[in-house]
Amino acid sequence: MNIEIWPQDMSFEVPEGDPTPRPLHDGDGFRPHLKWMPAPDSNGLTVMVVPGGGYARRADGKAENLGRWFNELGFHVALLRYRVSPWRFPAPQQDALRAIRTLRHRSEELGLNPEGILVLGKSAGGHLATSMATFHSAIQVAVGDEVDTLNGRPDRLMLIYPVISMVNHCHMGSVDHLLGKKPGWADRAGLSLERCVGPDHPPTFLFATVDDATVPIANTYALATALADAGVDHEVHTFPVGGHGWTMDPKDGEPWFGAFRERLVEWLARQGS
Repeated sequence: MNIEIWPQDMSFEVPEGDPTPRPLHDGDGFRPHLKWMPAPDSNGLTVMVVPGGGYARRADGKAENLGRWFNELGFHVALLRYRVSPWRFPAPQQDALRAIRTLRHRSEELGLNPEGILVLGKSAGGHLATSMATFHSAIQVAVGDEVDTLNGRPDRLMLIYPVISMVNHCHMGSVDHLLGKKPGWADRAGLSLERCVGPDHPPTFLFATVDDATVPIANTYALATALADAGVDHEVHTFPVGGHGWTMDPKDGEPWFGAFRERLVEWLARQGS
């Protein structure tokens, strides 16, 4: 089922602005929402999966592959369908923060632990997931209802080849689609998340490949360094090959997928998840 995250009287007409070089993923009438995938045998914990797509689209199919795997592990799954280009910052961040607050608001109804919500982000979805951790109290949604009063910070964070920096080793597609063409240096620096980590950042799992030609692995290393400097619990795993855009589906025979699953399950166990 789908979970609405915004009041029904809110409209989401596509804003005017510079055009995206790709066809719009969502047109007028799209409403940000969560696709709810409850676990048949639940451990009470929830993973909110944030797909990538360079803020130009969302790779929802790959996110569903991950969701099914987490279901098998006993996790409820909420797939985030957030706004993308031509929407700009902070629209995706507002959707993400509203979504996790909505899950906490409806925790009893959905049978989930409101203090056990993990967020997994891939690629640009990793940037969005990390911005939930860094800006959870700074970005205002301002609907004025009870949902807004709840905590928007993830309890744990899992990042797969994440976009992190918007000033160094950038994925320029994510920069352009989130901030518009030719954004100023201050705007780019303000959304370079390696500069925004604080000691309240949640425990974080990072996974990437050295030969990623789309999102340089330097993004992962930059965030790991910032987490270390802030004294944040984190774990980093890298593979020499694997590229970008994994399906995360065991049927596709990606050779590192078993190792990824093992490392992530071990980390979740150490985190008490």
